[in-house]
Amino acid sequence: MRVAIAITILLNSPVRLLNLVSLQFGTHLRLYGSRHGLITHLVPAAHETKNTRSYEQPVDPDLAKMIEIYRTKYHPLLAPNGSAFLFPAGEGLSGHLAECTMYSHVNLTFEKEAGAYANPNLFRHLAVRFILEDSPNAFEDARQMLGDKDPAVVSAHYASMEPVAAARRHHERLRRARNPAPVPKSGREKKT
Repeated sequence: MRVAIAITILLNSPVRLLNLVSLQFGTHLRLYGSRHGLITHLVPAAHETKNTRSYEQPVDPDLAKMIEIYRTKYHPLLAPNGSAFLFPAGEGLSGHLAECTMYSHVNLTFEKEAGAYANPNLFRHLAVRFILEDSPNAFEDARQMLGDKDPAVVSAHYASMEPVAAARRHHERLRRARNPAPVPKSGREKKT
C-alpha cells in the first residue's frame, strides 16, 4: 500500500524523491476546509524544494481517499511511535524512509506490475508528456505542475517531445485531408 500511495502521488503531483519521502501529515499534506477530513493539498515549503520556491497543489479526491485508508490502516503498523511522516522509516527508527529505499520500491513495483523500468524522476517527465500531448503549447501548465521557476528550464528539458507531437498532428491533418467528411445534401438538389 505504501508503494501504491507513492506511485499515485508521483502520477498526480510529480514531486522530487526527497520531497516525496519527506511528506508529513499537517505540514505538507493539509486539510483546507475538508468536510470529510481528507487531505486536500500538498504543500512543499520553499526551503525544501530544489528551486527554493514553495507551491501548493490540490490533491485528487481519489488519492485523498487512498491516503486516508493508508493513514488509518497501514501507517500505524509502519510508525508505531506516531510519526507524522507519510512514509516513516519503520522498524522503530525515527525519520522518514530513505530515498534509496523508496527509489528501489517504486522501480521494482513498476517493473513487476508494468514490465518497464520507472524511477521516481520519470514521473516528472510523464506528467509533462501528458500535459503537452493534450495541449502542445501548455509549457506554463507543465512548469507549474513541476514547480519550476523558469519556463525555459521546462522547455529545454522537454522540447524534444515537440517534433514527435508535431509529426503526429501533421499526420492526423493529412488523414483528414485524404478522407474528408461527407458533405450533407441540402435537399434542394434535383434528382436526375
